[in-house]
Amino acid sequence: KEILEKVWGIYKSFSAWSLRNLTHETDSPWDSSFERKLMFIHIPEEEVKKYYTKYITALLDEDEDD
Repeated sequence: KEILEKVWGIYKSFSAWSLRNLTHETDSPWDSSFERKLMFIHIPEEEVKKYYTKYITALLDEDEDD
C-alpha cells in the first residue's frame, strides 16, 4: 500500500500524454514492441516487472535515506 501511495503522489498530476510518454521511453518494454512495428502484442509481465523494479527500488531506497 505504501508503494502505491508513493507512486500516486508522484504521478497523480501527470496528464494522459505525459504518462503515455513515460511508458514509451527508450528501452522500455513498450518501446521495444514499437520498434518491431507490432501492434496489440502481449508484453510479458516479467518484462514489465523487470523494467519497473528499478523505480520501485529507488522509491524504497529514498525511504531508507530519510
